[in-house]
Amino acid sequence: MGKVLVTRQFIIFLGIILVTILFIRQTPPPTEIQLPCEALFENPDDFLYHFTLRKTRVTPLDFNTVTSGHDICEADSIDMVILVVTEHNHVPLRQMIRSTWGAKKTVSRGSKRWNIQTVFLFGLHQDKNMNHEVKLEAAIYGDIVIFDFKDSYYNLTYKVLLGLKWVRGACRQAKYVLKTDDDTYLNLPEILLRLESKEWNTKICGCFSQSEPVERTNIKSKVSMKSYPIKNYPPHVKGRAYFMPRHIATKLLNVAEYIPYVNIEDVHVTGILAKSAGNIEHRGLTEEEYHPYHPAKNCEILSGNILVSSTTAEMGLAIWKELQDGNTHKNCDYNN
Repeated sequence: MGKVLVTRQFIIFLGIILVTILFIRQTPPPTEIQLPCEALFENPDDFLYHFTLRKTRVTPLDFNTVTSGHDICEADSIDMVILVVTEHNHVPLRQMIRSTWGAKKTVSRGSKRWNIQTVFLFGLHQDKNMNHEVKLEAAIYGDIVIFDFKDSYYNLTYKVLLGLKWVRGACRQAKYVLKTDDDTYLNLPEILLRLESKEWNTKICGCFSQSEPVERTNIKSKVSMKSYPIKNYPPHVKGRAYFMPRHIATKLLNVAEYIPYVNIEDVHVTGILAKSAGNIEHRGLTEEEYHPYHPAKNCEILSGNILVSSTTAEMGLAIWKELQDGNTHKNCDYNN
């Protein structure tokens, strides 16, 4: 009887150990949170864990540059770097920018002269011939940086983050960073005038959105529940054009690799990362200052009312030509 009792106790003991091991293996680490299959969280403040830095990198930015662009920022003093998100076949739009608002390296506005550098950002196209053409363009104009990741709409967030990382390493003297799309016309003198004020030069500036529902069905802009398990986005600015001082861009980069990747660039960079970094404010452009969908007319831009507008290559060139005409002011009725 004694041996049988000992054997039973031993078997029970082994069973307890086995159950304990299985329980430990099935229990998630204390630093991870099991996410629901549906977005049960209405607003960002309902699930602050998403904006908490992970202990290890979850969004590595370890991509290399195909064209380094280190000679782009050779000037001793650069006040602003303009990062233009573009695509391989958008040659006319890039040429429009080079011939219009992106042509000037020095802009006088307010009480100072601003030194500006415009840079076009690329990933790698699946067509090697397209990559070759862009490399030739880079050799001609010296204003292109290519990163070795797949160039796609889903990877647009990577493109912007890598652009900010490139500025941090290659343009260390830059005081401000402006991100824009290639189908955009910028009223650069008016933007620079805003930056003379602390109301603007200490924040992320752009077309402000307090809250916006997450798209779950549209293939192009769909965001998975795993990437962002909340129904609404945090406050952010829209991606056609936004600008910020260098120290804020650095704060965003410092947290970027430790927050899950979201494929909606403007939301992720200016909203999610800004909330994760903490103590970052936004300054919104008004509807009169920002034309995201309908190109502004030359008189609207000349009046200084429009800072950012969508455009085509042809319209951008036409507006620039009219703005250089000294008689344009006489033909504009600013009351209408």
